[in-house]
Amino acid sequence: MKVRTNLIILISSIMLILMILLFFINNKIIVDAIFFIAFLKILIIDGIKYYKPSVSFVLPWIVLYLFQKINITIYAREIDFLTWKLISVPVLLSTIIAPEFFTIPSKIEISTFYFDPKLFKYALFMCYALFFANFIYSGYVPLIQLIKTGDSNYMDYGIKGVNGLFYAYSNAFGLLCYYLYLETKNRKFLYYLT
Repeated sequence: MKVRTNLIILISSIMLILMILLFFINNKIIVDAIFFIAFLKILIIDGIKYYKPSVSFVLPWIVLYLFQKINITIYAREIDFLTWKLISVPVLLSTIIAPEFFTIPSKIEISTFYFDPKLFKYALFMCYALFFANFIYSGYVPLIQLIKTGDSNYMDYGIKGVNGLFYAYSNAFGLLCYYLYLETKNRKFLYYLT
């Protein structure tokens, strides 16, 4: 256990030094080192346990970094270095401030799960309302349009701003449904995901 703690302190110290270097020196090698050390921490210390909050937070950033390194299409372009700096901040902070250093005191009582079906119905209604507003405005569903014509007109679909809100809201609503399924084991919440 002491070796593990010392390793966490060493990795956090290295990341702190890299964070200081990143804001004074504009070099892509520093960003590469940040993501590499973050991946090593996940691999060695966390054991790629995706259900741990620290891993599930950092892993998508690492995947984003890896996909940017691969030129998947001819439209791929290099991200500005300032963007890389901003992307590196959550990776740095989640590695420097390791959750292993903090423990929840045993005297704190965690509240039990509470579910209000009336609020869920309002959330479901809002999801349907945003979908139908975009559908009525545009007159088609992008996936069906893509299958029929080969062009989804994705950029022209829906009401500007409302369409983006709908996508963000539907993702959050899907996560809520999955969480409610995990808590209640009621399969009806899985049907809302589709």
